[in-house]
Parts: sequence; C-alpha cells; structure tokens
Amino acid sequence: MRKGFTLLEMIVVIIIVGILATLGFSQYGSYREKVVDKEAQANLKLIQAAERIYRMEYGFYYPYQQSATAAQINDMLRLTLPTKNWNYTATGDDNTFNADADRKMVPKTYYWRINQTVEDAFQKPKR
Repeated sequence: MRKGFTLLEMIVVIIIVGILATLGFSQYGSYREKVVDKEAQANLKLIQAAERIYRMEYGFYYPYQQSATAAQINDMLRLTLPTKNWNYTATGDDNTFNADADRKMVPKTYYWRINQTVEDAFQKPKR
C-alpha cells in the first residue's frame, strides 16, 4: 500500500485554505480601517492639546478667524502631524476652535472633528 495524498484530498485542502484566506482578508480590511480611524482621533487630540497651550500663550485659538492646513498647523502649533492618510484643517477664534480630519476614498469619505470641549470631543458625521 502506497502512502501519499490523492488528488481529491489535495483539492479539498486547497479549497479550505482558500476559504480561510478569504475570510482573513475581509477581516483585515475592517481592522485596518479601525486603526486608521484611531490615528486620526489621536492626532486630533494632539491638536486639541496644542490649541489649549496656544490659547494660554496668545489669548485666542489658532488660526484666528481663518482656516489652516496641516502644514500651517504643524508650524504654528509645533506639531508633526503625518499627512499620509488624512487631511487636517483647523479654524479658531477667541473662544472656540474646530479641527477636522478627512480622508476621501472611493466610495466613502471618512471624517472626524474635534473642538475645545472635553465632553463630546469627537463628532463623526455619517460616511
């Protein structure tokens, strides 16, 4: 009697491995999106902390009554926000500020916003 695998056994194993790989890849995509969302939330918390320090030094939130891009935020608030996955913008005045992170991907747009309040810090509009 010869020891080995039949063609049918090999095909069944290949099909099972293919099904498991498909399930794994679909879970990986949703996991990656959650990680990238957490990146935006962490960077918005950094902006919030830097805005508070800026207001203590100058008496108003940056940028005063205008909008700032990620490069301007990095320069004025002394941050190093990565711009690979997200586009960051900020607006401010005497008492309030809003910082936004958005990422446009087909078919969805991902968007996060934070402001000066500690409670209700993150707002995530519908995608």
